[in-house]
Amino acid sequence: MCLGLIMGLGIPLGMILVFVNVAATFRLQSPFVAWLAWPALFLSLGYNFWDFGLNPPDGRSIAWSWIICGAVFVLMGAAPLVLMFQHTGLPRPRWSRATAFWLVHLVAALAGLGLGIALYDLLTT
Repeated sequence: MCLGLIMGLGIPLGMILVFVNVAATFRLQSPFVAWLAWPALFLSLGYNFWDFGLNPPDGRSIAWSWIICGAVFVLMGAAPLVLMFQHTGLPRPRWSRATAFWLVHLVAALAGLGLGIALYDLLTT
């Protein structure tokens, strides 16, 4: 029940915030970081598939189907990162406006992480 509530609210809210980020990026003419949502999603899903593959919920030793799905998801998440950094090198933001932009995103990510953990603890205890 609680996990369903978290997932049911978290996924649409995450998508809305990606769209807000894209709009803010164009309005403020700042570095485009919304593309990182794809690798973040698929790398985290790949990790979860691997975790379930190595520690299946039904108590078996190893579930190869979960591990194969995890490998596919890791490839899907890592490919854009590899291609981006191979093509352009590490992103070099403009430090005048970009510094504030990155700091706001860092604070927002840390606040979201903290609030997510707090919400999970609140709903599961």
